[in-house]
Amino acid sequence: MLILSILKKIVPEAIKKPLRRLFAPYLLRRSWMVRKSQEGDNQISIYWNADKQPNRLKLIDILIQEFEYLSEAAKVSPNILEYGSHVGLNLKMLNEALPPDSKKSYFAVEPNAEAVNFLRQKLPYVQVLLAEDSIFCGQHGFPPQGRYLTFIKEPLHYSPQ
Repeated sequence: MLILSILKKIVPEAIKKPLRRLFAPYLLRRSWMVRKSQEGDNQISIYWNADKQPNRLKLIDILIQEFEYLSEAAKVSPNILEYGSHVGLNLKMLNEALPPDSKKSYFAVEPNAEAVNFLRQKLPYVQVLLAEDSIFCGQHGFPPQGRYLTFIKEPLHYSPQ
């Protein structure tokens, strides 16, 4: 920490800005993956209780329409996969809105361990992979082969690996 504070004082601002731009995507991504709820910042509860957001409600409406279209076209209910599911609120809302179907399964990919633990407790019917997108892309068998309604609410992070 001492070295970092010294560098902050001696590195000219003209060099700091390009360095921030260069490292920002990595630092932001890393901070999201290791983020934990702290005193006064219960990020898990904030996300879990965000079921009235207009953009989330619109997303769920669109996904229900797509699910119905895919079910009719394929004559079978597709499974549902969300990338970056965080606490699984979208999956919970879809499960409540869609008709019960024993053949339909829910899957999630999420890099934040605290969010995954919460999701597993609240939504035991969701199969979760605790992983970043680069790890998920190298997985075999998750999710199993089949038809999927796949979505993401936020932009994906590009990982060149």
